[in-house]
Amino acid sequence: MHPLTSPVHRACLLLIAALCAARMDAADDVVRVARATLAQAASSVVVVQGTVSLAFTTASGQKQKQNRPVELHATCVDPSGIFAASYSELIPGDRIQAMFDAQNRQVHVDAVTGALAVEFADGSHKDADIVMNSRELDVVLVRLREKASGLNAVDLSKAVTSVQPLDEVYVLGLATKSENRTPMLALGRILCSIGGPKPFYLGDLSLGGFMGCMVYSASGQAVGLQVFRPLGADAADVHGILQQSDLGVTIRPATQLVEMVKQALTAKVAPATAPSAPTPISLPLEPVTP
Repeated sequence: MHPLTSPVHRACLLLIAALCAARMDAADDVVRVARATLAQAASSVVVVQGTVSLAFTTASGQKQKQNRPVELHATCVDPSGIFAASYSELIPGDRIQAMFDAQNRQVHVDAVTGALAVEFADGSHKDADIVMNSRELDVVLVRLREKASGLNAVDLSKAVTSVQPLDEVYVLGLATKSENRTPMLALGRILCSIGGPKPFYLGDLSLGGFMGCMVYSASGQAVGLQVFRPLGADAADVHGILQQSDLGVTIRPATQLVEMVKQALTAKVAPATAPSAPTPISLPLEPVTP
């Protein structure tokens, strides 16, 4: 009997075929779940718009102010109108300061984010304010000034409590304004869990580009919010807030958002005022030797 037609060989081929089919079925299952999330939760992703006032001061005392528009994605985490986004995108002072520090430019940066508006899928806008933020988590919560009801929100109570390397996940986000802010999906995998006092997950680069958007498990449960890496004292962390790790994207566990959202529901904040229209910056911001 030819070895390629022996019962053992045929059994091996059948086993390989079965394993391949099982893997394809699993991949198809993730795609089906992701598409179901897209159909049901696309409106949970919104656009937050506003203006940030920046003040730059060089070592020689030269000063310059600038108003800069900000526009970023956020995810609804409570149906009353609370949205989670990246702290570094909405309050960019630390991020810009890290950029100057990395270039050895002796410039001090102060940033204040003014009044905000949330743009919904139907094109409508509602006024909002920053209600809570965490520089360590790189998470900021934005709350509508007028309480809403029944908004499409991620159910954080059903969030996964842990993930494993190579777990399949997907992220629900929006395309750009020029692409009509069309809801979109990206599939990826968890690379690892980073421990410490404020643990986070690292996802592969196929999930990148969706700051402020929720990452979901293969079963459709919230895994965490895509954010920048925490800003730390060492150079690696300083650069990490400017861009994602070369290895993957940072995912802040959804379970860490639960207490923030609970406090945001009753927190009292003074409505922010809108700064003047965006202005160009003229300060050269070159290195200055004291």
